[in-house]
Amino acid sequence: MRRGLKATMVGGVLAAMVGGAGYGAYNILTALHDSSGGGTGAASVKTGPPSAGEVEDVSAKFLAAWAKGDAATAASYTNNAADARQLLTAYGTSAHITRTDLTPGARSGDSVPFSVRATVSYGGTSKILAYESRLAVVRGVTTGRALVDWQPSVVHPALQKGDTLVTGEATASPIEAVDRHGVVGGIPVPGPGPGRVARQVR
Repeated sequence: MRRGLKATMVGGVLAAMVGGAGYGAYNILTALHDSSGGGTGAASVKTGPPSAGEVEDVSAKFLAAWAKGDAATAASYTNNAADARQLLTAYGTSAHITRTDLTPGARSGDSVPFSVRATVSYGGTSKILAYESRLAVVRGVTTGRALVDWQPSVVHPALQKGDTLVTGEATASPIEAVDRHGVVGGIPVPGPGPGRVARQVR
């Protein structure tokens, strides 16, 4: 069953939550499919692992485009442009994220960690959602380009294949973040102290 990472507004408090598909009318999960290879073949195709310069260059371009809300351009720097574009678009639309600040950390081989500080705005309320994530850069099989190895977890480490992002209303009391096993603490929750734990409906 598909899950969703949901930033929920309850009584003026926004909270992010991972769970099943039973959130109600405001939670619309989007199936992610139709992969693309991120470009066309070239006469001379590079091989081997991406160099340090390539990793830093493509990761910087990807993060810059994502921060600007340019999902199409950001997706073009990945090895799965169709899925990347769909999820990155949902990040700004379905999730109602109006601003995203992405700060890269120190590269380690082909991997680049980065911090996210996003503003979620819904129903006249805005809250901060902050977390850490990571991306890896690989060599495109057909293009030879250095490309971000697309995984939904790049957008948020709690996301898996088929997940999307949604911000909407809920009928419960203020909630904490829970994973699909009902464990609290998987995702940072903005707002005042703890409230009732909301568990997903399978």
